Amino acid sequence: MAVPSLFESVRPFNECRVPKEVSDYVNSGVGKHLTRLTKRKEKQWLPAGHSGTLIASKSTEQVDANGRTKVSKRDVTIEEFFEFIKKTKHEEWLIMAPTRLTGKEISTGLEAEGIPHFYRNIPVAEANDQTRIHIRTIHTSKGLGADNVAIIAKRSGDIFMLTSDVKLAYVALTRAKKLLLPRVVTKGLVSSMRLSRRSNDASLVAMYDSFFPDS
Repeated sequence: MAVPSLFESVRPFNECRVPKEVSDYVNSGVGKHLTRLTKRKEKQWLPAGHSGTLIASKSTEQVDANGRTKVSKRDVTIEEFFEFIKKTKHEEWLIMAPTRLTGKEISTGLEAEGIPHFYRNIPVAEANDQTRIHIRTIHTSKGLGADNVAIIAKRSGDIFMLTSDVKLAYVALTRAKKLLLPRVVTKGLVSSMRLSRRSNDASLVAMYDSFFPDS
């Protein structure tokens, strides 16, 4: 079977229109850091002719002893993302992993669920020319785009990769044409790093929150 090139029917992303919801999110986070870079060529994104959806966190309600409701935010977990993929497996997805290890593990997880996809252009779980789910590293996603995009952080090394290069983070956040999930994270990862006694962990999470806000 001939393996189709990634999104061969899709225009280069720099010709596509970006939903306002996505551009507003970029401007509220990583965009602020980009403005500090010198010798950076400005890029003007065209206004979208349609609205988009951005899910940066999930809200959880808890009732305290006095009967007052407290609303807190938490990241979308990888398990929740897998459930979402099951319901949208026929849609176009670009799943970005900061590292090959994380990408491979996400591919293994989807394969276990019987969800056809391409991992680095390799067909998995009987993927064919009708399959629209692709897993790639952020580096190899530059210039590409998809209707739905998810950015995965499975371990602290992923957080490090996402925050070590502001331009790489910008690439990750500007691939979505309709839906963006910028913070799909292993359950408890961010909170454990935030509370870690290692100062490097806390600073990484602070930068992650700055690049990829949870709202």
